Amino acid sequence: MIRLDQIVGSVGRYRDFDRAFLPLSGANSERWKRLDVALNRLEDVPPIEVFQISDAFFVRDGNHRVSVARANGLSHIEAWVTVVDTPVPLSPDIRPDERSSRLSTPTSCAKPNSTKSAPRRVSN
Repeated sequence: MIRLDQIVGSVGRYRDFDRAFLPLSGANSERWKRLDVALNRLEDVPPIEVFQISDAFFVRDGNHRVSVARANGLSHIEAWVTVVDTPVPLSPDIRPDERSSRLSTPTSCAKPNSTKSAPRRVSN
């Protein structure tokens, strides 16, 4: 299980949901309603898939599930997590337009050392 408040963005669906994962015009309202009904009936819903960078998570698959879970007041969600190691610190409270003094000026154009580990399922 991961905390919903640590999910700060989406991979590829950022135009369909706002930062709080409220649906925007591109989101499928019928899918949202079906998931809401399934969640309220306590039906099994598959884990979401996320990338973890530092303490922040980005949804690869499961944007509607995150949106419905937040709308229903849940605090956690089951997830498959792929950890992405990067030298850039990131926390859930950083806004995309903020400039952080914690970030240093790059001295070269080399790509940061990023690794992607095998996904792991996080649950209680």
